[in-house]
This record gives sequence, structure tokens and C-alpha cells, in this order.
Amino acid sequence: MKLIDILQNRTVSELKEQCASYRLARYSKLKKAELAQLLSETMLSDDFLEKFFLALDEPAFRNFEKLLKKKSCSGAWLIPLANVGYVYLDKDSFQIVEEMQSFDYKRFDGAFYKHRKQVQKYRDYLNAFANLYGILPYREMTGMLRAYEGAAFDEEELFDICSILDICGQSFTFMDDRLVVETLAIEPEFYDEILRAQFGKPYARLPKTELLKYADNLYFEKTPQYFAVARFFQTVFHLNPKFSAELTADIVGLIQAEASFSTILEYMDDMGCRFTQFDEDVALHFMSLYTDLHNNTRIWYNCGYTPNAMSRIQAENNR
Repeated sequence: MKLIDILQNRTVSELKEQCASYRLARYSKLKKAELAQLLSETMLSDDFLEKFFLALDEPAFRNFEKLLKKKSCSGAWLIPLANVGYVYLDKDSFQIVEEMQSFDYKRFDGAFYKHRKQVQKYRDYLNAFANLYGILPYREMTGMLRAYEGAAFDEEELFDICSILDICGQSFTFMDDRLVVETLAIEPEFYDEILRAQFGKPYARLPKTELLKYADNLYFEKTPQYFAVARFFQTVFHLNPKFSAELTADIVGLIQAEASFSTILEYMDDMGCRFTQFDEDVALHFMSLYTDLHNNTRIWYNCGYTPNAMSRIQAENNR
């Protein structure tokens, strides 16, 4: 199967969205076949391919190397390549499109791999900032990078890298001169709400090693309060340890986004954890555990600080 065949199987709106994400011009009035042709020509150009593979995360990059040798393989890490159209799923394994079967990284010189290492470093930083803060002004971001990287930080290089990262789908974007986590970028009302809540608050500054853990979209600090809630689910609802941990992790994610307590209860209900009218004491116990978990979770509203930490900071400022 060819790349253009993959693209022609997509809707016009999907093709236009892809054109927009690549910052292509004069595509709005094109018909479906013309959109597919424009995207195919763009995506197979040397300039686009180099930027795409500079921006692609390491596991996907390595799995694509394997795919070039085998011509087919499985693995969730190849999904980003399937999303753009370089590979496709066929009978539970990924296949590479015809135009890419002869692709060779050696077409790029040694500077490509050196630059890729630098791009991936900043990709981790930006992912971490987005996941920890939700929204971070560009000026604040560059100040943090100067502190973390010292003399190695080059703002012009960062600007170039940000434009490269735009090519490959990330969990962050830039809006109004701010770095924004993707989930907020597609919800304008929520974005405005977080922005208002953050106004005037300081940003949490974590040690570099701790900060970069947030480059993993699923990472969060497993506090004593987290383990207490997980044990509660095991004891009260007789959930196995793995499901209890996953459920608690989901609740931490909802807390980070400042979901209401009623939303938390609704989610628990969907997961089969419902309090009955006879469970008043148990429900009150959970509310206490939840409050402790909430107050010790880093949230976007507080620019990466926990509610407890932010309360201490505000109290000290009011003295």
C-alpha cells in the first residue's frame, strides 16, 4: 500500500487537519484527492522526513528502524507513525508503505544524529513542563531552561527545535506565547480557567532529575496518600492490587486537572466502586483520604505546587 492510498482513505476534515498541523499553505479550497497529493509530496520530501525523524520519540524511532529491516512488526510505539501514514496496521502487525520501504537513515549525515539527541533532550523538557504545569509562559520556560542547562542553553536553538517538534504530534503545543499541555489546548474554557487560577502564583522548581520524570505522560509522584487510597480500594471494594493502583492513578490525574469531587465519585461509580446509603462511615473515611491525596498532589491550578505547599507559600507571603 502507498502513502497516498492511506491518505485518500481519510476524510477531507482529517486531511485538512493534517495540513494545518504541518503549517501548509493554500489547502483550504483543495478537494480530497488534491489534499492527499499535497500531503504525500510534503511528507516524502527530504526536509519533512528529516524534521519528522528528529522529532519522533526514541522508542518509536528505534521500532521504525526495526520495521525497515523486517518490513512488518507489532508494537504500540509505531502508532505515531501510523497516525501520520508512514505505516499501517494489517492483520495485527504494522506494515511500511511502499514509498518508505527503501528509506535509509544514512541519507542523513552524522550531524542528524547529534542534532536529534539535542532535539530529544528539549522534547523531554517541554513534555515535562507541560505535564507538570499545564500552562507555562514561554519567558518563564526559557528562564527555567537557562537554570537547568546553564551555558549549554541556546535560545535560538530552542526556537528552531520548537518548530521541528511541531512536525511530529506532541503532548504539548504553543498558544498565546505559552507552552500548553494538549488536553487544555483543545478545551478553551478549561484553558482560560487554569490561566486565571495560575495568575500571580510562583512556579514550582523541581530538581532536574525529578522534573524530567514528568516527560512521561503517565508519571506522577506516588505519595503516602496515594498508597493509602489504593489500599482503601483493595480493602473496601476487594479490588486486586493492580486495578486499585490504576484506579488511584486515574484519580490523581483527575485531581491534577482539578476535577470536582462529584466527578471523582462518578468515575468511581463507573469503575464499580459505589457507596450505598449504609456506607456513611466508609464514605466519610474515603473523603478524608481523598482530601489528603488532593492536598498533596501537584496540580496545574497551583503551577505545579500541591495545595498544601501553595497554602504555606501564601501564608509566608502574608506575614
